[in-house]
Amino acid sequence: MARGRLEEARRIFEDGLARIRFHAPIWLNHDLARCQWMLGDPEAARVSMMRSLEARDRIRCVICGCQANGIAAEFYAVLGDADLAEALARQAQATAEEIGHTPTLVRVHRTRARMEALRERPEQAIGAAWEALRLGEGLPMAHPFERAQTLWVLGDAYKVARQPDQAIASWQDARRLFASLDAAWHLDQLEATLVRAGVAT
Repeated sequence: MARGRLEEARRIFEDGLARIRFHAPIWLNHDLARCQWMLGDPEAARVSMMRSLEARDRIRCVICGCQANGIAAEFYAVLGDADLAEALARQAQATAEEIGHTPTLVRVHRTRARMEALRERPEQAIGAAWEALRLGEGLPMAHPFERAQTLWVLGDAYKVARQPDQAIASWQDARRLFASLDAAWHLDQLEATLVRAGVAT
């Protein structure tokens, strides 16, 4: 999926869902949802994400539920489903703070940055994106893909703030990370964003 082979990824997720039990339906369904969204099918993506959340409720694992809520919150923020994104972000944050799950807190702040940008509240969006970056830098292992996504969101927040130089700098930093990871789909999307901003790629 990261390399942009989306149809192949979709088939793998669907094959896995036909075979695997236990906690796997949470993760396979939310990855399938993101894959379907990347393929341009948001309605199918919503169905798969709801199945992930149904599996979360059925399995009742605290750690899986915490992460699933954070991932789903950001997913719905990308789709513009504000109420659902906010509710899931609150649940994710409460559990993540209780159990000390920093990667979920990164996603919560990134979700909030996305939502504040959609509401055209740039100061809040920029602040949330910077908090996501700060938390990510404190993790014991590097997470370049997550950092790249946060830098992308930070650039979007700067765009809403009408600070094009800062937006472009953040997007370019994200582009370098996506390129180093061979994240083809994300790289293509971000390069299109930079072209729209008047930057040759």
